[in-house]
Amino acid sequence: MATATEETPAQGGVSKANELEASSAYLGRHNFKVLVEYLTAEVILNRPKDPVAFLRDVLDEKVQAREGKPYSPADCVQYAKDCYKEASASADEDGEIHPRKAPRRPGTLSDTIAIKKRLEILEQAIASSRAIAGQLDPYDATEVIIKETCELLHCDRASLFTLDEGSRELQLMVAKGAKSIRLPIGQGVAGSVAATGVRCNIADAYDDSRFNSEHDANTGYRTKSILAVPVQDADSKVIGVLQAINRFPESTKQYQAGLENYEDEAKDGTGKDEKYVPFSDVDEEMVGILAAQAGIALNNASLYQNMASSQRKVQSLLDIIQAMHSNLGVNSLLFTITQRAHELVEADRCTMFLLDKTAKELMSLQGEVNLRMPMDKGIAGECCINNEIINIPDAYEDPRFNQEVDKKSGFKTKTILCMPCQDNDGTVVGVIQLINKLYGDFNEDDVSVMRSFLMIAGPVLAQSQLYQAHAQDASTEFAGKTIARGPSSKIQHQELIEEGEEGEGDE
Repeated sequence: MATATEETPAQGGVSKANELEASSAYLGRHNFKVLVEYLTAEVILNRPKDPVAFLRDVLDEKVQAREGKPYSPADCVQYAKDCYKEASASADEDGEIHPRKAPRRPGTLSDTIAIKKRLEILEQAIASSRAIAGQLDPYDATEVIIKETCELLHCDRASLFTLDEGSRELQLMVAKGAKSIRLPIGQGVAGSVAATGVRCNIADAYDDSRFNSEHDANTGYRTKSILAVPVQDADSKVIGVLQAINRFPESTKQYQAGLENYEDEAKDGTGKDEKYVPFSDVDEEMVGILAAQAGIALNNASLYQNMASSQRKVQSLLDIIQAMHSNLGVNSLLFTITQRAHELVEADRCTMFLLDKTAKELMSLQGEVNLRMPMDKGIAGECCINNEIINIPDAYEDPRFNQEVDKKSGFKTKTILCMPCQDNDGTVVGVIQLINKLYGDFNEDDVSVMRSFLMIAGPVLAQSQLYQAHAQDASTEFAGKTIARGPSSKIQHQELIEEGEEGEGDE
């Protein structure tokens, strides 16, 4: 029978465990590892005769620079970034870093080996940072980040999640051997890191309640060690998570010479549960450097992508305006709008319908096809009749959408934006329909851009001969064209959406 005195040590053990956990949380909240990483880098770069006195001066300088402001964990990240930037600038053509002030101080052989190894790792990190910084395309940058993470940390796999602010989910951009997935904030290891902003080093994933083993069960893969860190922007806001999985032991050929035949070696040697080891403290420091560079690279890539997108939008608008004033005919104008207007809002497809008031039909003239449908049918018809904007974030959740069209064509309709085209008096003269926003859903900015465009296009279309005649007497420009009231290989998919809805209603 247990006595009261026998219970005391157990209770004390729980108290110590809780105290240890609280200490770990404290260090994480204050970015203490990054602070130590920064101070270590300063010592390596300066090689002072008295490291203690040197670090005292460094810390005094940082405290004075704060000018009485409270301590901020984000400052440690900036200190480290500035230090590595200076280290990178001091590296020679071969990437070797030279001390910037004091010569190498004497020490024991073990000290020399440790310093040399530390310096080699730092040089590798700088080389990886340079490789990451050279990418401007978001997906190219991601691929490089994944590659450099696997090589620098000697791990089997790596993943980069980016934060989707709209859905508050993490989206997997690139992952070695993994399919694209979305993960709610706070769920799973990566989701937990995104929610707390604190890095996570797990020795065995199956001993951690945050780990979801479903992926392993489906693929047969065995996740052992995990190292996940937040990716932050310049304002220390979490914009993603960088995650490394399954570190190779330093004794393996895989660690020493690349990742090529490690599976064969593992089968012949250590076995399934022994071939991977936990990530070290040095690994945490290195992945912190990579995550900092990843945040910069993704931000730069996003800026570049936005600039390129803006240029495409401006060029598309100029092409459409030029077509409006070139007297090439309504058919050519509608074709230009259909081919270029979707670029204004980064949509996949677009159709421009003109209203034939006499026949009470919407028509689209493109190529050899003249598509007509009742003006009160389908999504475009409702937009026309009610003179209102229709923004559908999920077509399959909207009862007005005919799913049979996708089944027949093999196309997947996700998002739809329909807007009325008006003349100077506000009278509807047509409808523009955009399908599948390339990134996310159609938003208020997209509506604003299209509204500005339609303010230009509407009056021009209203003054066209085709609209004025209500399309009753087609001009010679359209003589001999096919009148399409059913599926045709020359009718674009979004037109089939309306045609399919019309047919469904007639049944």
